[in-house]
Amino acid sequence: MNISRYYWKVLHWLGYYDRRRKSWVEDADRQAKIDQQVVECEVDRKLSVHYGKEDARKEEAALMPYINIDGQSRVLDLGCGDGRWGKILAGRCGVYIGVDLSGKLLEKARQKVPEANATFVHMPAQQYCVDESFDLIMVIGLLTYLNDEDIVTLSENCRKMLAKGGRLIVRNVSLGENPCCRRVYNWRPNFVLRMLGEPGYQLIRRNREEELSFFKNFRLVDDQPIPGTGYRFYIFE
Repeated sequence: MNISRYYWKVLHWLGYYDRRRKSWVEDADRQAKIDQQVVECEVDRKLSVHYGKEDARKEEAALMPYINIDGQSRVLDLGCGDGRWGKILAGRCGVYIGVDLSGKLLEKARQKVPEANATFVHMPAQQYCVDESFDLIMVIGLLTYLNDEDIVTLSENCRKMLAKGGRLIVRNVSLGENPCCRRVYNWRPNFVLRMLGEPGYQLIRRNREEELSFFKNFRLVDDQPIPGTGYRFYIFE
C-alpha cells in the first residue's frame, strides 16, 4: 500500500494542501482585518514565532550597530515573543521590559531571560503605554499581525514613551517598493480542522511607503532591507 499517496489525500481533504497559494489575496481597499484571537491561538498552539535561525542571525547583525545602550538604559521590547532579543539585550541595559499578546510565549521568555532587571507583561503590544521613558524601543516582526488602527495606536504610544535622544527600531516582513499596497494571508480552517484545534492564520504584508506612513511623527534615521531574509528595518528618532 502506498502510504504517501493516502497521506497527501488526507492533507488535501483537511484543507492543508496548497493552502498558502489560495489564501493570499490583495487588499487594495484596506478592508481586511486581523483577528487578534486567531493570531494568539496560533502562536499559543505552536509555541513559536516564525523566523529561522539564519534569518535571526542576519537580523541581529543588521540591527546591532544601531543599538547604543549601557547599564543605565531602559529598553522596551513590544511583541517580544519568546525573548530572543531579551536574551541579547537584558544583560546590557538597566531595565528591560518585554510585552506580548501570548502568555505561553512569555513563559518561554521568562525562562530564556532570567535577569533580575527583566520584566514581562502579558497584553497586546499596541495597548502598552506607561508614564515612563525608554532609551530604546524595539518592534520586531509585529506590524504584520496588526490592523492599521492598532499600528497608529502603537506609533502614538511609542512617541510618548521614547526618551529624548532615544531610538525606535522597527523590523517587519515588507513588500518593499512593490506598488501593490498590501497583501493579506487569511487561512481559515474547515470544520474538521477546527475540531482538531487548528485556529487558522492571518497576517498583512504592507509596502515600504505604507509602513513609513504610520511613523510620520518620528525622524527616519535609516531604512534598509536585510538581504536574504525578506525583512526590512527602520530606525527612528
